[in-house]
Amino acid sequence: MILLRSIFFNFFLFLWTWLCTFFTLPSLAMPKIVPLWIAKVWSKGCILGLKYIIGVKFSIKGFEKLPKEAIIIASKHQSTLETILLVGKISSPVFILKQQLLYIPLFGLFLKKLGMIAVRNTKGNIMKKLIPLVETTFKNNQQLIIFPEGSRTLPGHTTKYRKGLSKIHMAFPDIPIYPIALNTGEIWPRKSFLKYPGTCHIEILAPISKSQSGEKLLDTLKNHIEKRSLNLLEKKYPPSI
Repeated sequence: MILLRSIFFNFFLFLWTWLCTFFTLPSLAMPKIVPLWIAKVWSKGCILGLKYIIGVKFSIKGFEKLPKEAIIIASKHQSTLETILLVGKISSPVFILKQQLLYIPLFGLFLKKLGMIAVRNTKGNIMKKLIPLVETTFKNNQQLIIFPEGSRTLPGHTTKYRKGLSKIHMAFPDIPIYPIALNTGEIWPRKSFLKYPGTCHIEILAPISKSQSGEKLLDTLKNHIEKRSLNLLEKKYPPSI
């Protein structure tokens, strides 16, 4: 049953994404608010697909606390699912994402139009190029979304949080940082064709104190996100090595 539902959902996801990009290409010549609206419709369709095809329930908490102005959202990263959810739930999201995503036919054009920030890594001179783009995001009162782990991890596991976030905080110390805890990897595992029924939890946590910086900031952020994410898991997993 899970295999059949997954086949149906993946076909739906491909078709829905294609329809939302191909037939809305003219929106790329319109003000950004138009393709942003289309992205939110796409997100809602994906969530409905998970709900009615896979049988996923959603527990989404704390988003009403988020200001619709310049903030940093630091999210746990287990799945493609949180990216889809955040597109729909955040007022005007700007993701820091991998540059190769811009090369996806049609879809990459929308990422560029929406002002997503594409990087290869956060080392060396990359930060010098990144900071002006982040500054533009904040001046536009948009919400910057960062995955501090850099790549998706298995449920119950984590990795070292990257320093890019602390460097951005150093450059913009007055911008609040809101952590996100979740269990999306239980529903939509990384690099997996299969999708699983269950309850998808995603929760906005209390903002991190602006007085923290550097390694202390990353340690505090990691402690908050990982502890709560473990509590949200519906199953037990082997400990992270």
